[in-house]
Amino acid sequence: MKNDLVERYIYAVVRRLPEKERKEVSLEIDELISSMLAERAGSGESEEEQVRAVLNELGNPEELARNYSNVAKNCLIGEPHFSLYKRVLKIVLIAVAGALALALLIEWLTGVPGGVEYDLGGIILLTTKGIIHLLSTIISGLQGAFAIVTIIFAILYHQGVELDSEKFDLNDLPELPDTEKRTGIGEFIVSMVFLSIFAVLFVVLPHINVPGLVTVRKWISFFNPEVLVTIRPLLIALVGTALLEVVVKMMKPMGSLMRFLATLLANVVVIITLLVWFGNPLVLNPVFVNTFQTDFSWNIMGFNGAPIVGFIGKWAMLPLPLMIVLVIVIITSIIEIVSAGIKTAKASKRSI
Repeated sequence: MKNDLVERYIYAVVRRLPEKERKEVSLEIDELISSMLAERAGSGESEEEQVRAVLNELGNPEELARNYSNVAKNCLIGEPHFSLYKRVLKIVLIAVAGALALALLIEWLTGVPGGVEYDLGGIILLTTKGIIHLLSTIISGLQGAFAIVTIIFAILYHQGVELDSEKFDLNDLPELPDTEKRTGIGEFIVSMVFLSIFAVLFVVLPHINVPGLVTVRKWISFFNPEVLVTIRPLLIALVGTALLEVVVKMMKPMGSLMRFLATLLANVVVIITLLVWFGNPLVLNPVFVNTFQTDFSWNIMGFNGAPIVGFIGKWAMLPLPLMIVLVIVIITSIIEIVSAGIKTAKASKRSI
């Protein structure tokens, strides 16, 4: 059985080559490594030590890939600049997308006139328009960032500016594509426990939802049970799609289309449910609000009892921590959808 480190090293080399050249180069490097290992057979070293010694002798996979590459030397950005260019570009694009998403989401939530009627249809329409505007703006921003980074590295490459290359370390070799694991049993169990608790407290027994306050003989829940009852279909859909996502992740590897669709569906349902749930002006249990104010002399609505200036309509009197949770969850859901889409696109490209 081939050593895992050897497979990862070969993959680190051939992934930088054109698809049609990878098989031949992979076999050639495999034969070379086997030959070098045979020469060290009597060295007294363990198999792991021999493998590491041979791979270190072969050197950085990027440099080895350049020896096999037939790419013209007069390309826009060549090695070693191209490898660093890809890493920098990825970081810059993620940073730009995240910053734009946060800024636009805040602008979207605070920019709608207070007189808008926030029924379910209105919220879905508002959400759709906001997402379209968000995506179009992010795409424009990413195009600008891509152009700037590309121009900078093209200039550095053609001016012959030397870059400090990182020391090659076998521990930094990439994992093989087919070793991307499905959801483990441990993660599956944790997810099932969480979904079960959520379903019991918010769907089956909404009157004891958490958090809450304990009085002399009574539990006072934080969220209004009546509101939870009215949005029960959405909560059931949330639990169902989350369960579907967990099951699909157990069955399908990372990058599969079915896994992406399950992630997309689950996160879209999460966003819609939160907007409808938190958009209800009676989302908080009035008994909890009154009891909390009496016991602690603090009105938790809005910002110490005052509406958040500029925050749209029915969300203006949400407690500030709840507003923050709403924004964070929505951003996280969008990031998860985009991340799953990127991995699926990469997997599809590898399979072509």
